[in-house]
Amino acid sequence: MGMSILEMVATIVAGQSSQRTLSADEIETLIQKTYRALKGIDTLETLRGSVSELESPGGEPSATSSPHQSEIEKAPIEPKIDPQESIRDDAIICVICGKEFKQLTHTHLQGEHGLSPDEYRKRYGIPMKQPLAAKSVSQRRKDQAKDRNVGEQLRLAREAKKADKSARVEGEGSK
Repeated sequence: MGMSILEMVATIVAGQSSQRTLSADEIETLIQKTYRALKGIDTLETLRGSVSELESPGGEPSATSSPHQSEIEKAPIEPKIDPQESIRDDAIICVICGKEFKQLTHTHLQGEHGLSPDEYRKRYGIPMKQPLAAKSVSQRRKDQAKDRNVGEQLRLAREAKKADKSARVEGEGSK
């Protein structure tokens, strides 16, 4: 049986750190980048069958590929579901892996697919203001905000901030 992704990451990072001195931050960054790259390869192999599309005709890696700026992260992944249909009343379905969630979190998107929520929205044409949550979850949050009178509290806070700023400007003008 082959090595797990975490075992491969540990082997690669151990090899790098044995060749040169690395700070704790550099080791952390190396672990994260290596994990994302290997997870991306695993995802790409699962979705496409192999990484042969990333190699030049001679079998050598293409000149544009590098371990730090992975082509895999840029490669368009065919959605498992239409992005417009992924947000449902009771669940949101990850367009990339097809898993169902109540809310699509940063942890899932970054950890599993190497994308921020904004990158995910942009890649799949989801409006930036669209919550990555089931419609029922979004509606419940809206109802709770109304019950707590959050809108009125925000309006009052903005007015107070604006009045405070005006008072400071007037105070500076009289000096």
